[in-house]
Amino acid sequence: MDHGWSMGALTLTVAGRNLTAHRVGNRDQDSLVWFLGPLFHWLANNWIFTFHEEHFPWRERSADAAATACERAMTDEEQLDAAQQWYWRHGISAAAAGGLFPDIFLRRFSDDIELSWTGASPHFAPDGFTFTSEPGRAYLALEDIALPLWRMLLWVKDNPPALETAAFEADFRELANKIERLPSTAPERYQSADMPSMLMSRLRASFGERGRCDLLMPDLHDTAPFAVSKSPVMAMFGGLNVEISDSDVDNLRDVLIQAANDDTPRLLEELSTNAPLYGKPWRAGYDLADDLLDVLEEHGVEIVQDGHVSLTAFCDALGIEVIDKELETDTVRGVALAGEGFRPTIIVNISSVYNRNGNSRRFTVAHELCHILHDQSRARKLAHISGPWASPAIEQRANAFAAWLLMPRRLLLQHLQAAENSLDIERLQHLAGELQVTNTALLPHLCNLGFIDEVRRDALLAELTERARLT
Repeated sequence: MDHGWSMGALTLTVAGRNLTAHRVGNRDQDSLVWFLGPLFHWLANNWIFTFHEEHFPWRERSADAAATACERAMTDEEQLDAAQQWYWRHGISAAAAGGLFPDIFLRRFSDDIELSWTGASPHFAPDGFTFTSEPGRAYLALEDIALPLWRMLLWVKDNPPALETAAFEADFRELANKIERLPSTAPERYQSADMPSMLMSRLRASFGERGRCDLLMPDLHDTAPFAVSKSPVMAMFGGLNVEISDSDVDNLRDVLIQAANDDTPRLLEELSTNAPLYGKPWRAGYDLADDLLDVLEEHGVEIVQDGHVSLTAFCDALGIEVIDKELETDTVRGVALAGEGFRPTIIVNISSVYNRNGNSRRFTVAHELCHILHDQSRARKLAHISGPWASPAIEQRANAFAAWLLMPRRLLLQHLQAAENSLDIERLQHLAGELQVTNTALLPHLCNLGFIDEVRRDALLAELTERARLT
Protein backbone atom coordinates (compact mmCIF):
# COMPACT_ATOMS: atom_id res chain seq x y z
CA MET A 1 0.00 0.00 0.00
CA ASP A 2 1.34 3.44 -0.98
CA HIS A 3 0.32 4.84 2.41
CA GLY A 4 2.49 2.40 4.35
CA TRP A 5 4.88 5.15 5.34
CA SER A 6 2.14 6.76 7.44
CA MET A 7 1.26 4.08 9.98
CA GLY A 8 0.54 5.83 13.28
CA ALA A 9 -1.84 6.39 16.19
CA LEU A 10 -4.81 8.76 15.89
CA THR A 11 -6.49 10.38 18.90
CA LEU A 12 -9.26 12.95 18.44
CA THR A 13 -10.45 14.85 21.50
CA VAL A 14 -13.26 17.43 21.41
CA ALA A 15 -14.07 19.48 24.51
CA GLY A 16 -12.45 16.86 26.72
CA ARG A 17 -14.25 13.94 25.05
CA ASN A 18 -12.09 11.35 23.30
CA LEU A 19 -13.93 10.43 20.10
CA THR A 20 -11.44 7.74 19.12
CA ALA A 21 -11.75 5.87 22.43
CA HIS A 22 -13.08 2.40 21.71
CA ARG A 23 -13.52 -1.04 23.15
CA VAL A 24 -12.42 -4.27 21.53
CA GLY A 25 -13.90 -7.11 23.52
CA ASN A 26 -12.85 -6.38 27.08
CA ARG A 27 -9.98 -4.03 26.17
CA ASP A 28 -10.33 -0.24 26.19
CA GLN A 29 -8.10 1.78 23.86
CA ASP A 30 -7.74 5.56 23.46
CA SER A 31 -6.22 5.67 19.97
CA LEU A 32 -6.74 4.12 16.56
CA VAL A 33 -3.66 2.66 14.91
CA TRP A 34 -3.80 2.72 11.12
CA PHE A 35 -2.42 4.39 8.00
CA LEU A 36 -2.76 8.17 8.48
CA GLY A 37 -1.70 9.16 4.96
CA PRO A 38 -5.28 8.89 3.61
CA LEU A 39 -6.47 11.24 6.38
CA PHE A 40 -3.77 13.80 5.48
CA HIS A 41 -4.66 13.53 1.79
CA TRP A 42 -8.39 13.87 2.56
CA LEU A 43 -7.79 16.98 4.65
CA ALA A 44 -5.61 18.60 1.98
CA ASN A 45 -8.02 17.67 -0.83
CA ASN A 46 -11.11 18.96 0.97
CA TRP A 47 -9.61 21.80 3.01
CA ILE A 48 -11.53 24.57 1.26
CA PHE A 49 -14.88 22.78 1.50
CA THR A 50 -14.35 21.49 5.03
CA PHE A 51 -13.71 24.95 6.46
CA HIS A 52 -15.91 27.10 4.21
CA GLU A 53 -18.95 25.11 3.03
CA GLU A 54 -21.82 25.57 5.45
CA HIS A 55 -24.99 24.83 3.53
CA PHE A 56 -26.18 21.35 2.67
CA PRO A 57 -26.77 20.68 -1.05
CA TRP A 58 -30.24 19.41 -0.14
CA ARG A 59 -33.08 21.24 1.60
CA GLU A 60 -32.58 20.44 5.29
CA ARG A 61 -35.55 21.49 7.39
CA SER A 62 -34.39 20.09 10.72
CA ALA A 63 -32.04 21.66 13.23
CA ASP A 64 -30.00 18.46 13.40
CA ALA A 65 -26.23 18.46 13.26
CA ALA A 66 -24.46 17.32 10.10
CA ALA A 67 -23.82 13.79 11.40
CA THR A 68 -27.55 13.18 11.78
CA ALA A 69 -28.74 15.20 8.78
CA CYS A 70 -26.30 13.58 6.35
CA GLU A 71 -27.05 10.08 7.59
CA ARG A 72 -30.79 10.70 7.11
CA ALA A 73 -30.31 12.26 3.66
CA MET A 74 -28.44 9.19 2.48
CA THR A 75 -31.55 7.09 3.11
CA ASP A 76 -33.53 9.28 0.69
CA GLU A 77 -33.12 8.17 -2.92
CA GLU A 78 -33.61 11.70 -4.25
CA GLN A 79 -30.96 13.13 -1.92
CA LEU A 80 -28.56 10.20 -1.93
CA ASP A 81 -26.08 11.45 -4.53
CA ALA A 82 -25.82 14.97 -3.05
CA ALA A 83 -25.54 13.56 0.48
CA GLN A 84 -22.78 11.15 -0.51
CA GLN A 85 -20.80 13.90 -2.20
CA TRP A 86 -21.19 16.11 0.87
CA TYR A 87 -20.12 13.21 3.10
CA TRP A 88 -16.90 12.76 1.12
CA ARG A 89 -16.06 16.42 1.68
CA HIS A 90 -16.90 16.62 5.39
CA GLY A 91 -16.85 13.15 6.96
CA ILE A 92 -13.55 12.06 8.47
CA SER A 93 -14.49 8.40 8.07
CA ALA A 94 -14.34 8.99 4.31
CA ALA A 95 -10.54 8.98 4.81
CA ALA A 96 -10.46 5.65 6.65
CA ALA A 97 -9.10 3.64 3.66
CA GLY A 98 -10.14 0.41 5.36
CA GLY A 99 -9.46 1.61 8.89
CA LEU A 100 -11.98 1.87 11.70
CA PHE A 101 -12.44 5.64 11.93
CA PRO A 102 -15.24 7.28 13.92
CA ASP A 103 -18.12 8.94 12.07
CA ILE A 104 -17.14 12.60 12.66
CA PHE A 105 -18.19 15.58 10.54
CA LEU A 106 -16.55 18.99 10.25
CA ARG A 107 -18.80 21.78 8.96
CA ARG A 108 -18.51 25.56 8.79
CA PHE A 109 -21.27 27.19 10.85
CA SER A 110 -21.30 30.96 10.43
CA ASP A 111 -17.77 31.82 11.61
CA ASP A 112 -17.46 28.77 13.83
CA ILE A 113 -17.03 25.07 13.18
CA GLU A 114 -19.67 22.50 14.02
CA LEU A 115 -18.26 19.11 14.95
CA SER A 116 -20.76 16.28 15.18
CA TRP A 117 -20.43 12.55 15.53
CA THR A 118 -22.71 9.53 15.60
CA GLY A 119 -20.75 7.25 17.93
CA ALA A 120 -21.70 4.35 15.64
CA SER A 121 -19.33 1.51 14.94
CA PRO A 122 -17.81 1.54 11.44
CA HIS A 123 -19.17 -0.74 8.75
CA PHE A 124 -17.41 -4.10 8.73
CA ALA A 125 -16.03 -3.59 12.23
CA PRO A 126 -15.03 -6.86 13.91
CA ASP A 127 -17.32 -8.35 16.54
CA GLY A 128 -16.93 -6.63 19.88
CA PHE A 129 -15.61 -3.34 18.42
CA THR A 130 -17.50 -0.27 19.66
CA PHE A 131 -16.71 3.42 20.09
CA THR A 132 -17.37 4.50 23.66
CA SER A 133 -18.45 8.09 22.95
CA GLU A 134 -22.15 8.84 22.74
CA PRO A 135 -23.47 10.82 19.73
CA GLY A 136 -23.02 14.57 20.08
CA ARG A 137 -22.07 17.91 18.61
CA ALA A 138 -19.94 20.90 19.57
CA TYR A 139 -19.51 24.43 18.22
CA LEU A 140 -15.98 25.76 18.46
CA ALA A 141 -14.13 28.79 17.17
CA LEU A 142 -12.90 28.22 13.62
CA GLU A 143 -9.31 29.03 14.56
CA ASP A 144 -9.37 26.49 17.38
CA ILE A 145 -9.98 23.74 14.81
CA ALA A 146 -8.38 24.94 11.59
CA LEU A 147 -5.08 26.18 13.03
CA PRO A 148 -4.08 22.94 14.81
CA LEU A 149 -4.99 20.90 11.72
CA TRP A 150 -3.01 23.24 9.48
CA ARG A 151 -0.01 23.00 11.78
CA MET A 152 -0.35 19.22 11.66
CA LEU A 153 -0.26 19.25 7.85
CA LEU A 154 2.77 21.55 7.86
CA TRP A 155 4.55 19.27 10.33
CA VAL A 156 3.84 16.24 8.16
CA LYS A 157 5.13 18.05 5.07
CA ASP A 158 8.31 19.22 6.80
CA ASN A 159 9.12 15.94 8.53
CA PRO A 160 9.17 13.16 5.96
CA PRO A 161 9.64 9.71 7.46
CA ALA A 162 12.03 7.13 6.10
CA LEU A 163 10.59 6.52 2.64
CA GLU A 164 11.64 3.00 1.84
CA THR A 165 10.08 2.56 -1.60
CA ALA A 166 9.39 4.58 -4.73
CA ALA A 167 5.65 4.24 -4.05
CA PHE A 168 6.08 5.71 -0.57
CA GLU A 169 8.16 8.56 -2.02
CA ALA A 170 5.55 9.34 -4.69
CA ASP A 171 2.66 9.27 -2.23
CA PHE A 172 4.43 11.57 0.21
CA ARG A 173 5.54 14.02 -2.51
CA GLU A 174 1.97 14.21 -3.83
CA LEU A 175 0.73 15.04 -0.32
CA ALA A 176 3.46 17.64 0.25
CA ASN A 177 2.61 19.35 -3.04
CA LYS A 178 -1.07 19.61 -2.08
CA ILE A 179 -0.16 21.19 1.24
CA GLU A 180 2.29 23.62 -0.37
CA ARG A 181 -0.37 24.82 -2.83
CA LEU A 182 -3.05 25.59 -0.23
CA PRO A 183 -1.65 28.98 0.96
CA SER A 184 -1.89 30.33 -2.60
CA THR A 185 -5.62 29.61 -2.78
CA ALA A 186 -7.46 32.60 -4.26
CA PRO A 187 -10.05 34.20 -1.95
CA GLU A 188 -12.70 33.50 -4.60
CA ARG A 189 -12.29 29.78 -3.91
CA TYR A 190 -13.40 30.30 -0.32
CA GLN A 191 -16.56 31.96 -1.62
CA SER A 192 -17.33 29.38 -4.29
CA ALA A 193 -17.23 26.58 -1.72
CA ASP A 194 -20.54 27.71 -0.27
CA MET A 195 -22.34 29.47 -3.12
CA PRO A 196 -23.44 28.41 -6.62
CA SER A 197 -21.17 29.94 -9.25
CA MET A 198 -24.16 31.37 -11.14
CA LEU A 199 -25.27 33.41 -8.14
CA MET A 200 -21.69 34.40 -7.28
CA SER A 201 -21.14 35.86 -10.76
CA ARG A 202 -24.38 37.86 -10.49
CA LEU A 203 -23.28 39.25 -7.12
CA ARG A 204 -19.89 40.26 -8.49
CA ALA A 205 -21.60 42.08 -11.35
CA SER A 206 -24.11 43.81 -9.06
CA PHE A 207 -21.61 45.00 -6.45
CA GLY A 208 -19.14 45.89 -9.19
CA GLU A 209 -21.66 48.38 -10.59
CA ARG A 210 -21.38 50.30 -7.29
CA GLY A 211 -17.63 49.84 -6.97
CA ARG A 212 -18.04 47.83 -3.77
CA CYS A 213 -16.57 44.45 -4.63
CA ASP A 214 -14.61 44.86 -1.38
CA LEU A 215 -17.77 43.73 0.41
CA LEU A 216 -17.42 40.35 -1.29
CA MET A 217 -13.98 39.70 0.16
CA PRO A 218 -13.61 37.47 3.24
CA ASP A 219 -11.25 38.23 6.10
CA LEU A 220 -8.33 35.86 5.67
CA HIS A 221 -6.18 34.45 8.45
CA ASP A 222 -2.68 35.89 8.59
CA THR A 223 -0.75 32.63 8.57
CA ALA A 224 -3.09 29.84 7.51
CA PRO A 225 -5.25 29.24 4.40
CA PHE A 226 -8.77 29.89 5.65
CA ALA A 227 -11.23 32.76 5.91
CA VAL A 228 -11.66 33.84 9.52
CA SER A 229 -14.99 35.44 8.69
CA LYS A 230 -17.22 35.38 5.66
CA SER A 231 -17.66 38.47 3.57
CA PRO A 232 -20.85 40.43 4.32
CA VAL A 233 -22.19 39.48 0.90
CA MET A 234 -21.51 35.79 1.44
CA ALA A 235 -23.10 35.95 4.88
CA MET A 236 -26.20 37.61 3.43
CA PHE A 237 -26.64 35.65 0.22
CA GLY A 238 -25.00 32.35 1.16
CA GLY A 239 -27.33 29.46 0.49
CA LEU A 240 -29.95 31.78 -1.00
CA ASN A 241 -32.19 30.53 -3.77
CA VAL A 242 -30.32 31.06 -7.06
CA GLU A 243 -33.61 32.13 -8.64
CA ILE A 244 -33.68 35.41 -6.70
CA SER A 245 -34.22 38.22 -9.17
CA ASP A 246 -31.59 40.72 -10.22
CA SER A 247 -33.86 43.46 -8.88
CA ASP A 248 -33.87 41.87 -5.41
CA VAL A 249 -30.10 41.39 -5.53
CA ASP A 250 -29.70 45.09 -6.30
CA ASN A 251 -32.19 46.13 -3.59
CA LEU A 252 -30.38 44.15 -0.92
CA ARG A 253 -27.03 45.30 -2.24
CA ASP A 254 -28.01 48.95 -1.85
CA VAL A 255 -29.14 48.49 1.75
CA LEU A 256 -25.91 46.65 2.55
CA ILE A 257 -23.81 49.42 1.03
CA GLN A 258 -25.79 52.13 2.84
CA ALA A 259 -25.28 50.37 6.16
CA ALA A 260 -21.55 49.86 5.65
CA ASN A 261 -18.85 52.00 7.22
CA ASP A 262 -20.87 53.08 10.21
CA ASP A 263 -20.41 52.65 13.94
CA THR A 264 -22.27 50.25 16.21
CA PRO A 265 -24.21 52.13 18.95
CA ARG A 266 -22.62 51.71 22.38
CA LEU A 267 -25.52 49.97 24.13
CA LEU A 268 -25.99 47.53 21.26
CA GLU A 269 -22.28 46.73 21.32
CA GLU A 270 -22.50 46.04 25.06
CA LEU A 271 -25.47 43.71 24.66
CA SER A 272 -24.36 41.86 21.52
CA THR A 273 -22.99 38.38 22.02
CA ASN A 274 -21.97 35.50 19.82
CA ALA A 275 -24.28 33.00 21.52
CA PRO A 276 -23.40 29.44 20.47
CA LEU A 277 -26.32 27.07 20.16
CA TYR A 278 -26.78 24.86 23.16
CA GLY A 279 -29.55 22.46 24.10
CA LYS A 280 -32.91 23.04 22.45
CA PRO A 281 -33.09 26.15 20.21
CA TRP A 282 -36.48 27.25 21.61
CA ARG A 283 -35.21 27.16 25.18
CA ALA A 284 -32.09 29.12 24.23
CA GLY A 285 -34.25 31.74 22.51
CA TYR A 286 -36.47 32.13 25.57
CA ASP A 287 -33.47 32.51 27.88
CA LEU A 288 -31.75 35.11 25.68
CA ALA A 289 -34.91 37.23 25.43
CA ASP A 290 -35.60 37.06 29.16
CA ASP A 291 -32.03 38.15 29.95
CA LEU A 292 -32.31 41.03 27.48
CA LEU A 293 -35.50 42.32 29.08
CA ASP A 294 -33.81 42.37 32.48
CA VAL A 295 -30.75 44.23 31.17
CA LEU A 296 -32.78 46.86 29.30
CA GLU A 297 -34.91 47.40 32.38
CA GLU A 298 -31.71 48.05 34.34
CA HIS A 299 -30.76 50.64 31.70
CA GLY A 300 -34.06 52.40 32.23
CA VAL A 301 -35.60 51.49 28.87
CA GLU A 302 -39.39 51.50 29.17
CA ILE A 303 -40.25 48.13 27.66
CA VAL A 304 -44.01 47.90 28.05
CA GLN A 305 -46.21 50.69 26.75
CA ASP A 306 -50.04 50.60 26.63
CA GLY A 307 -50.12 46.95 27.61
CA HIS A 308 -47.74 45.62 24.95
CA VAL A 309 -44.01 45.45 24.32
CA SER A 310 -42.84 48.48 22.32
CA LEU A 311 -40.43 47.43 19.59
CA THR A 312 -39.99 51.09 18.74
CA ALA A 313 -38.57 51.62 22.22
CA PHE A 314 -36.26 48.64 21.72
CA CYS A 315 -34.95 49.76 18.35
CA ASP A 316 -34.58 53.40 19.42
CA ALA A 317 -32.64 52.40 22.54
CA LEU A 318 -30.33 50.14 20.55
CA GLY A 319 -29.94 52.47 17.56
CA ILE A 320 -31.43 49.98 15.09
CA GLU A 321 -33.02 51.23 11.87
CA VAL A 322 -36.03 49.32 10.55
CA ILE A 323 -36.73 49.52 6.80
CA ASP A 324 -39.72 48.12 4.88
CA LYS A 325 -38.82 46.75 1.44
CA GLU A 326 -41.06 45.09 -1.13
CA LEU A 327 -38.95 42.37 -2.71
CA GLU A 328 -40.07 40.33 -5.68
CA THR A 329 -39.42 37.12 -3.79
CA ASP A 330 -41.84 36.33 -0.98
CA THR A 331 -39.56 33.70 0.57
CA VAL A 332 -37.29 36.21 2.28
CA ARG A 333 -38.85 37.09 5.63
CA GLY A 334 -36.37 39.69 6.82
CA VAL A 335 -32.75 40.73 6.79
CA ALA A 336 -30.48 41.69 9.69
CA LEU A 337 -27.30 43.75 9.31
CA ALA A 338 -25.02 44.60 12.22
CA GLY A 339 -21.54 44.37 13.65
CA GLU A 340 -18.24 46.14 13.23
CA GLY A 341 -18.45 48.55 10.32
CA PHE A 342 -22.23 48.35 9.89
CA ARG A 343 -25.12 50.50 11.02
CA PRO A 344 -27.56 48.04 12.66
CA THR A 345 -30.44 47.61 10.24
CA ILE A 346 -33.49 45.38 9.95
CA ILE A 347 -35.17 44.96 6.56
CA VAL A 348 -38.77 43.73 6.61
CA ASN A 349 -39.88 42.19 3.31
CA ILE A 350 -43.51 43.26 3.03
CA SER A 351 -44.01 40.74 0.20
CA SER A 352 -43.58 37.87 2.68
CA VAL A 353 -46.65 36.12 4.00
CA TYR A 354 -45.12 36.57 7.46
CA ASN A 355 -45.41 40.35 7.16
CA ARG A 356 -48.90 40.85 5.77
CA ASN A 357 -50.18 42.76 8.83
CA GLY A 358 -48.80 44.86 11.65
CA ASN A 359 -48.74 42.10 14.26
CA SER A 360 -46.92 39.57 12.08
CA ARG A 361 -44.52 42.31 11.00
CA ARG A 362 -43.74 42.94 14.70
CA PHE A 363 -42.80 39.29 15.06
CA THR A 364 -40.37 39.57 12.14
CA VAL A 365 -38.71 42.64 13.67
CA ALA A 366 -38.33 40.81 17.00
CA HIS A 367 -37.00 37.76 15.14
CA GLU A 368 -34.35 39.85 13.37
CA LEU A 369 -33.45 41.51 16.68
CA CYS A 370 -32.28 38.11 17.88
CA HIS A 371 -29.97 37.80 14.89
CA ILE A 372 -28.54 41.27 15.46
CA LEU A 373 -27.97 40.69 19.17
CA HIS A 374 -26.89 37.08 19.30
CA ASP A 375 -25.83 35.81 15.89
CA GLN A 376 -22.94 38.16 15.19
CA SER A 377 -19.86 36.16 14.46
CA ARG A 378 -16.69 36.14 16.51
CA ALA A 379 -15.45 38.74 14.00
CA ARG A 380 -18.39 40.95 15.05
CA LYS A 381 -20.15 41.06 11.68
CA LEU A 382 -23.63 40.00 10.66
CA ALA A 383 -25.49 39.99 7.37
CA HIS A 384 -28.29 37.46 7.66
CA ILE A 385 -31.32 36.63 5.50
CA SER A 386 -34.18 34.81 7.20
CA GLY A 387 -35.86 32.39 4.86
CA PRO A 388 -36.16 28.68 4.04
CA TRP A 389 -32.42 28.42 3.31
CA ALA A 390 -31.23 29.73 6.68
CA SER A 391 -30.07 27.37 9.41
CA PRO A 392 -33.19 25.81 10.99
CA ALA A 393 -31.62 25.86 14.45
CA ILE A 394 -30.75 29.56 14.19
CA GLU A 395 -34.24 30.36 12.91
CA GLN A 396 -35.97 28.31 15.62
CA ARG A 397 -33.99 30.12 18.28
CA ALA A 398 -34.88 33.51 16.77
CA ASN A 399 -38.58 32.56 16.66
CA ALA A 400 -38.52 31.59 20.33
CA PHE A 401 -36.65 34.80 21.17
CA ALA A 402 -39.32 36.85 19.37
CA ALA A 403 -42.14 35.03 21.16
CA TRP A 404 -40.70 35.69 24.61
CA LEU A 405 -39.69 39.25 23.77
CA LEU A 406 -43.21 40.17 22.62
CA MET A 407 -45.00 38.02 25.21
CA PRO A 408 -42.82 37.82 28.34
CA ARG A 409 -44.21 35.77 31.20
CA ARG A 410 -44.49 38.80 33.47
CA LEU A 411 -46.68 40.61 30.90
CA LEU A 412 -48.86 37.57 30.31
CA LEU A 413 -49.44 37.28 34.06
CA GLN A 414 -50.71 40.85 34.10
CA HIS A 415 -53.22 40.07 31.36
CA LEU A 416 -54.26 36.64 32.59
CA GLN A 417 -55.82 36.42 36.01
CA ALA A 418 -58.22 33.45 35.77
CA ALA A 419 -57.53 29.73 35.48
CA GLU A 420 -56.23 29.63 31.93
CA ASN A 421 -57.39 26.14 30.94
CA SER A 422 -60.80 27.82 30.59
CA LEU A 423 -59.44 30.26 28.00
CA ASP A 424 -61.90 30.50 25.08
CA ILE A 425 -61.40 31.66 21.53
CA GLU A 426 -62.75 35.17 22.11
CA ARG A 427 -60.46 35.73 25.09
CA LEU A 428 -57.51 34.38 23.08
CA GLN A 429 -58.15 36.76 20.22
CA HIS A 430 -58.67 39.68 22.60
CA LEU A 431 -55.38 38.88 24.36
CA ALA A 432 -53.54 38.69 21.01
CA GLY A 433 -54.92 42.12 20.17
CA GLU A 434 -53.79 43.58 23.49
CA LEU A 435 -50.29 42.19 23.03
CA GLN A 436 -50.21 43.07 19.30
CA VAL A 437 -49.25 39.56 18.26
CA THR A 438 -50.88 36.96 16.04
CA ASN A 439 -53.11 34.20 17.37
CA THR A 440 -50.79 31.59 15.90
CA ALA A 441 -47.80 33.06 17.77
CA LEU A 442 -49.67 33.43 21.06
CA LEU A 443 -51.27 29.99 21.25
CA PRO A 444 -48.17 27.73 21.27
CA HIS A 445 -46.38 30.23 23.52
CA LEU A 446 -49.13 29.99 26.14
CA CYS A 447 -48.78 26.22 26.04
CA ASN A 448 -44.98 26.31 26.27
CA LEU A 449 -45.21 28.47 29.38
CA GLY A 450 -47.85 26.27 31.00
CA PHE A 451 -50.75 28.73 30.88
CA ILE A 452 -52.80 26.16 28.93
CA ASP A 453 -52.31 22.45 28.39
CA GLU A 454 -51.81 20.69 25.07
CA VAL A 455 -55.43 19.53 24.87
CA ARG A 456 -56.72 23.09 25.21
CA ARG A 457 -54.10 24.34 22.75
CA ASP A 458 -55.15 21.83 20.10
CA ALA A 459 -58.85 22.58 20.63
CA LEU A 460 -58.31 26.31 20.23
CA LEU A 461 -56.11 25.77 17.18
CA ALA A 462 -58.81 23.66 15.55
CA GLU A 463 -61.39 26.37 16.24
CA LEU A 464 -59.11 29.07 14.80
CA THR A 465 -58.55 26.94 11.68
CA GLU A 466 -62.30 26.39 11.22
CA ARG A 467 -63.09 30.10 11.62
CA ALA A 468 -60.39 30.99 9.10
CA ARG A 469 -61.87 28.47 6.63
CA LEU A 470 -65.34 30.00 6.94
CA THR A 471 -64.20 33.62 6.47
